[in-house]
Amino acid sequence: MQQQLSSVQIHKLKRMTLLIGMVASDGIVLTADRARVRPASNETQMDDKMLGRKITHLEKHQVVYAVAGDDLTDAFGVALLDALDAGSLEFGGGLERSLEGVVYRKIAELRAKGENRPEPIERTAMVVFYGSQVSNPQLWRIRIRANPVASRIDEIAIAGGEGNTARFFGSYYEPNLPIRRLLPLASHIVLVGHRIDSLMVEGLDSATFDSEGLHWFNEDQKTPLREESKSLDALIRRRLLSESP
Repeated sequence: MQQQLSSVQIHKLKRMTLLIGMVASDGIVLTADRARVRPASNETQMDDKMLGRKITHLEKHQVVYAVAGDDLTDAFGVALLDALDAGSLEFGGGLERSLEGVVYRKIAELRAKGENRPEPIERTAMVVFYGSQVSNPQLWRIRIRANPVASRIDEIAIAGGEGNTARFFGSYYEPNLPIRRLLPLASHIVLVGHRIDSLMVEGLDSATFDSEGLHWFNEDQKTPLREESKSLDALIRRRLLSESP
């Protein structure tokens, strides 16, 4: 039986992670931070923290997923891969029900093993299908809970970091803009999210999907995104706090 989390642990888990998915005129942008935190169970312990990818590429199936929440979202990733390997996802109009079924069956399996997960934690996965199974890249958001909900995203979705005020920048999203204009915005949300909550949000991963497939951004390619975010933050600060001429 899984140990029940304290209210303090649940509060921290609600803070953790930022995932941003944006639909562009020429594809999809997906960004995430890299921090994984396991809250201490009592005041004598320290929070465990590691940095690693939250965006996982299932290259064989031309599918990418990103997770926010606790390790149940990782279990969903395994279940998604199993469903893809088995060919049980219905791409001809039944993908919503198929994805919800993946979550439902995994939760039922864990409960049969005596693993009960606290419901207050919002667990979410974002999935991008960019291969031959779809005519154009598709972005999906899956709410991982007892009554799962899978929704295709046509504009923008932000998951995780429920109280992180960097989510505000998502209001600047505009549809029908190309990837090159949306990528700095999606990255800025994650990078500002770190300044607001440096324990739970740290690092940056970026991926884009267009007619040529998946593009991962390495650290050198992410440097201009970081610099642009810093410059924008400094500009906003100067405009708001400088004395009027």
